Amino acid sequence: METERRRLVLEFFIPHFIAMARSSEKFEAIRQALIYQEQAQRLCKLLLEEPGRDMTANEYLDVVHEKLIDCQRKLANQGGLKLPTRKESKLDRTQQKPPRKQRPKFEEITDSPPENPGISAFTFIDVGTC
Repeated sequence: METERRRLVLEFFIPHFIAMARSSEKFEAIRQALIYQEQAQRLCKLLLEEPGRDMTANEYLDVVHEKLIDCQRKLANQGGLKLPTRKESKLDRTQQKPPRKQRPKFEEITDSPPENPGISAFTFIDVGTC
């Protein structure tokens, strides 16, 4: 039973990772697509170890290998892209900012409010149980 379960799990996740790689490729997330393809390739190697599944695993490996080569080519082509240079430096931006407002500093802060004849002080009473 364990070998059957293992085979089913592998045959489920290999096409899933291939589909995820294709989806990542559509969004031009080539590095993510490579990770999915490599994972599918690892699972194919595990599927090759299963008795009678070498034909299925080799078919998946062919698809994965083609996509891996394609993604690696795309990744190599992306490496030549350069980002545009910034027009202003960080120093220029900090000089243009208006000065921050200064908050008043309180020299003496007391924990208790000043004595005020209109406000009564707190008194604690002992509440007994009936």
